[in-house]
This record gives sequence, structure tokens and C-alpha cells, in this order.
Amino acid sequence: MQYKRLSLESSRFLSEMVHSVYIISSGNRDISYQAIPNGYIGLTLILEGHSAIETLTDHSTKAWIVGLITRPLSVYQAANSTEITVVFNPVKLRSFIPIPMHHFANGNMIPAADIMPKNELFELLDKLMEDRSEDNVITQIETFLSKIFDERSYHLASSKVFQMIQSLQISEVADLSNYIGVSTTTLRNWSADYIGLTPKELIQIMRFQKVLNETEIQNLTDLAYRFQYYDQAHFSKTFKQLSGMTPSNYFSDKKLGFDFYKYGRWLNNSFDQK
Repeated sequence: MQYKRLSLESSRFLSEMVHSVYIISSGNRDISYQAIPNGYIGLTLILEGHSAIETLTDHSTKAWIVGLITRPLSVYQAANSTEITVVFNPVKLRSFIPIPMHHFANGNMIPAADIMPKNELFELLDKLMEDRSEDNVITQIETFLSKIFDERSYHLASSKVFQMIQSLQISEVADLSNYIGVSTTTLRNWSADYIGLTPKELIQIMRFQKVLNETEIQNLTDLAYRFQYYDQAHFSKTFKQLSGMTPSNYFSDKKLGFDFYKYGRWLNNSFDQK
């Protein structure tokens, strides 16, 4: 698998509104991998070949908005396939689409042409298929997103909520509600409209992502308490729910750590061993 994350430095707009852009090519053989929850959402553009996500095998649709998953997701990419994914903080994606983010809850996937302007989207695909150079990819994505950007849909308070949870400044919903100065009901409503995950789900996922990046592991009990899990049993249960494996399996296998560090996902030639 060839995986490359593109630099956004040349585009101030993308640097502000997009988390990352990456290209995945399968090369001359089929590949499969496990995508894991990370709190972000992507616009996936299939330039060549086809992909299948779990049981979804619609090869005619070339652009998907792939939802906010809360469990591992199996992805298959056929040989000689290439796709580009534009990854968003969900609050910022809301500025480009006319529907609330809760439509993407539980990993729901929607064809991009159903909620984005078709002509502009198909023009983007055509231009990316003609020229896949990194400069052109960044230019065309910036042009497309600039055309459909709606500043009125950007919700500053929800963006603050996302940032605070992402940085683990606050790890309890009640504390977050008090800090922002709104009721927990209002906080949940904001999350449904602008994030697509409940505050509790987002806290679990962001904490899990921080754990995956840990390199100094003395023991799992210490790790559980350091990241404010109730106990090791709670830690292990949540970790397995989000990753599909136990924490002891993950931290004892350097290949899994390497795959996560390099790709942000696990290739099945390592994952299946567990």
C-alpha cells in the first residue's frame, strides 16, 4: 500500500478548514485494513478502481462522505485503485454541507453527490483524474471547497467544544457543560448538529487516540489511571470496543504500533494475527 499525506502549507484556506489530505494507492495487489475511530470525518474521492467498506460495495459512486465511526471498520481496496481522502474536523465539515452531522452518526456513509453540488463535485473528480500531482490535488480541492463554503454554518462554540475534548482539557461531560456555560441538553444538541458524536463518545475516542500514541508503558493499570479510566477493566473494555483488540495485544506488537504511526490504521496482514 502506498500512503501519502499531502502538505497543506501552500493553502491558507485548507490549513484553516481541513485536518489533512492523503492519497492511498493499492499498487498491484488487493489490500484490506481496519480503520479506527478518531473523531474525524472524510470526503473520499475514488479516482481509479474501487473500494468496499464493510458490506457496502457500490462501485458506481466515486465520492463518499464516510461517517464518524465508533468501532473498527473493515475496508477493502482492489488492486490498481487510487483514492484521495479529505479529512475534516466535523464542526468544519458542517460549513460545507447543508445537513446536521448526526446523519453520519454510527459510521453512516452518504454519497457526496446527495448533499454537495453535483456539477462542482464531478468537475473536481474529472480534474483530479486528469492530473494527480500533489500541487493540482491541493489546488482543485481548495477551489471546490471555496465554492461551497458557507460561513453561516460554522458554529464557534461547538468548535471550542471539539478542541477542548481533543486536547483532553476536560474529560467529563458535566465539567465541559459547566465550563462552556450551557446545560448538558444544549451541549448534546450542539454535538448532534455540528459534531455527529455525543460528547461522551468523542471523549472516549480522543482519549483512546492519545493512548495509542503512548510509548512509555510501565503497566496497563498505570496507563488506565493516567488517562482517567475508572479501572483497568473499564480501560480494556473501551480499548477493545474501539480497536477490535485488547490493549495487551496492541502494546506487545511493534508491527501494530508501526502501522498506526505510519498509516493511522492497521493493515490486515498484522491485524489478522490478533
